[in-house]
Amino acid sequence: MKKGKILNFEILWDTDKGLLSLAEKYIPMDIKKAADEGYTHIAGIMLNEGLLPFDDLRLQDFFNSLKKQTDGLGIELILLSSLGEKFKNINVPFDVHYFPYHARFVFNSYKDLPLAYYSNSDKFLFLGGAATRSNRIGLLSKFYDAGLLKNAEWSFFKPTYEEDVKWCRDHLSRYTNEEYDEFLETVERSIDERYDEVKLLIKDAVETKSDLDWHNIIHTKFYKKPGYLTPKVFEDTKFSILSEGPNFWTDNYEFVTEKTWRTIINKHPFIFAGPTEQFEYIKSLGFKTFENYLAIQNYAYIRDENERLDAVVENTKHLLTNNDEKIIMDVEYNFNRYLEIIENQNVLFYKLEHDMHIPRSEIDYYLDNEGLDHLIREKDE
Repeated sequence: MKKGKILNFEILWDTDKGLLSLAEKYIPMDIKKAADEGYTHIAGIMLNEGLLPFDDLRLQDFFNSLKKQTDGLGIELILLSSLGEKFKNINVPFDVHYFPYHARFVFNSYKDLPLAYYSNSDKFLFLGGAATRSNRIGLLSKFYDAGLLKNAEWSFFKPTYEEDVKWCRDHLSRYTNEEYDEFLETVERSIDERYDEVKLLIKDAVETKSDLDWHNIIHTKFYKKPGYLTPKVFEDTKFSILSEGPNFWTDNYEFVTEKTWRTIINKHPFIFAGPTEQFEYIKSLGFKTFENYLAIQNYAYIRDENERLDAVVENTKHLLTNNDEKIIMDVEYNFNRYLEIIENQNVLFYKLEHDMHIPRSEIDYYLDNEGLDHLIREKDE
């Protein structure tokens, strides 16, 4: 008789020990316990960080050992990955099912809310994240130099860790020290106070030179609902700048974060400020990408990143004054395509429940959620 269970393969504490080291310790223990309790089917979820393959050969050995264990226990194991279906240089001996959890938790954050409609505002939206990327602090500096921030709503947190501070300063070497300091003071900005909680955790750890207990992040409003941003910022802006980047799996671009999903569900056009391969991935999902409304329509295919970001700036200027009503049809098309992806996820839920006999309560808790806090495992003291 089938008996299914979801196991959380997220290992998000004590990262100095290495996520893979923790996985090697705890996941086989979890599988053995499940077998002892009579489970025959397991879905292992990797929805946020997953198992970061810092060492491909070691990760291959780990998956091989899991396969040997599950075969010996008579357990069928599948993986649900939010980071794509591909592992670099690794032959995963399990079925890997792509489950874009970011799409799900964003959908759940907005599904009961009145959503924004296309606006002819004279402002654009640029939400940052980790500063240490050319398409974050670098692009923000280009908007700053071009005088475009008067037409922007944006968020940006100054770098805090020593290596991040150095990277950002080196990246903006065109500024004098005085100019750089003035730039940072001008652009530091938060749209939503929920993000300040996370920022404070990092700031305190740096200033006190103490070890940061990342487990405390589960108590923040941000981690309980990371996909949410008040719809008003979309109502008050005309389009978004998407500063996406590849996930932690080297050279894997078949992945986007809540930035993209939140933009689409709020019916915002966008200019993509990320790698060409990721732009193509968004197209492969069936979404409109709006380049036909821009002055430099091939901008996303410019290989030199600095030149590509310069084209993003020029296209931003153009789209601020372009009021083509056909854009409304494209944002509606994207919204409906999003709903199709959510419906495909519902089909997966049905299969997990009826084919693998996983309780619906576990599916709701792990997969049909709106947060990340439930994925952080309790510490083993």
